[in-house]
Amino acid sequence: MSANDDKPSNKKVGYKRPPEHTQFKPGQSGNPRGRPKKSSDEGTHPMDKALAKKVRMPDGTSRSKQDILCEVMTNDAIKGNAAAQRLVTQRINQSHLQKTALAAAKSNQHNFETRGGVMLVPGIMDIDEWQRQAMLQQEELTRLCAEDHAKTAEANREIQNPGLPNGRRG
Repeated sequence: MSANDDKPSNKKVGYKRPPEHTQFKPGQSGNPRGRPKKSSDEGTHPMDKALAKKVRMPDGTSRSKQDILCEVMTNDAIKGNAAAQRLVTQRINQSHLQKTALAAAKSNQHNFETRGGVMLVPGIMDIDEWQRQAMLQQEELTRLCAEDHAKTAEANREIQNPGLPNGRRG
């Protein structure tokens, strides 16, 4: 039955044919309020939240605590504070390495399957520690490749001469 009159409707109702009075009207959304927005502080570290807070400066501008902290640390490094110099230098090195690695990955200059990959440095470490870590990873990769090569050679010998030990010919 139609909402306007008591006469039966001529339209068929059934699978994929809902009654007209239950269908959305043109321009009407099925979800008028929309999807709820995700909480912005979900999964954020407390330190990140604290550093992201804005502070009103004496000149009337607003800056994040992280920006202010970086500027103070850089100024201290310029004045000769050894600890500040070490931290600023480490951050510059880390930033440079990350930018270089990302630029190489984006430009597809490296074939990662044959030439290795890119190591992004987690956290803050000086260049000597980074080089040590890179050497350890390179040694491990070389060892694994040598083991894989030996296994492949053994498997190839077994395929060529089945049933004979160590690929000896009879």
